[in-house]
Amino acid sequence: MRFQEVILKNTKELSLQQVISSAKLRRLMESIDTKFGFRVRQLRTSLGLSQEKLANMAGIDRAHMGHIERGTVSPSLKKVSQIAKALNVSAESLVADH
Repeated sequence: MRFQEVILKNTKELSLQQVISSAKLRRLMESIDTKFGFRVRQLRTSLGLSQEKLANMAGIDRAHMGHIERGTVSPSLKKVSQIAKALNVSAESLVADH
């Protein structure tokens, strides 16, 4: 079920403030995912790596790596760690707000 469908379904049970807070949280998470993906892509390309090569180095499916770089998924901490190791950087540097 999509986020909007959940909100619409549960609107009767939620106050307007709760709905607004949920929407703000969703936008914040999308922003974090997008920034993380952009940073991964930025480092990958600066190292001259293809998306497929980085995915193989990190032990992640190439299609999933594409989703991570586009910010359409939230990678687990394990995936963040695997990507950081493959890029030879700290996980903190990937998630730090630059």
